[in-house]
Amino acid sequence: MFSLILPALGLVVLAIAIPRLIERVVPETLTGVLVGGVVAALLVWLGSAGLFAWLYHLQGPQVWTVFQLAPGAGLRHFLTLGAQAALVWAPILILVVGTSPRRWKEAVW
Repeated sequence: MFSLILPALGLVVLAIAIPRLIERVVPETLTGVLVGGVVAALLVWLGSAGLFAWLYHLQGPQVWTVFQLAPGAGLRHFLTLGAQAALVWAPILILVVGTSPRRWKEAVW
């Protein structure tokens, strides 16, 4: 049960935290929201791939020896897992980015 819940919880945390951090540095405009959303999606995708790589590492070091033999295949595998995990993190990311104008301090939507 924990092998499913904890990774999903990690993806949810990434999908909430990364766009919230990015919205602090992008301008409070529609372009800022769009650019921030794209950058956040890319970072969450890479973060989820990293999460899966870390979970593989926890299973045992023998997994890393396989990926050291073919680093390109290993990277592609983890990026594919991160993209497939978008079923979990993308809806949350869309909600967080879509509600970012509510948190604007200077501009009015």
